[in-house]
Amino acid sequence: MANAGYLGSLGQATTLGGTYTKVDGIQEASLPMAADEVDVSALKDADGWRRFIYALGGGEISASGHYISTDTQQGNIRSAFINKTTTFLQVLTNATVGFKGEFLIVAFEVGAPVEGASPRTIRARLTGAPTVV
Repeated sequence: MANAGYLGSLGQATTLGGTYTKVDGIQEASLPMAADEVDVSALKDADGWRRFIYALGGGEISASGHYISTDTQQGNIRSAFINKTTTFLQVLTNATVGFKGEFLIVAFEVGAPVEGASPRTIRARLTGAPTVV
């Protein structure tokens, strides 16, 4: 059975094993992950087909929502970006299932609309292997 997405969230913590607190204002977060592959084929392979092995894997969180300057977790993410330090993030697809890991904040964008809530976009690149939650 598929996981219901309405309970999805982005959480932030100070350590990988720490308590992840939900980042307020997030409306959508995703963590696509992929692995590179290396072609190890030889022209003399008997069957004439290419051969591949796994190389390095990686992933990047993309999250968007409303900017809330008083939210502690948004502040921690903003500080990690400004100070070029890593932070620990967790993406849950429902209340309990997802991935967590150590991330570099590679983009922190805040909009300045004339009316309505201020939009915010965060991109965070996974550094190291993710942990399944």
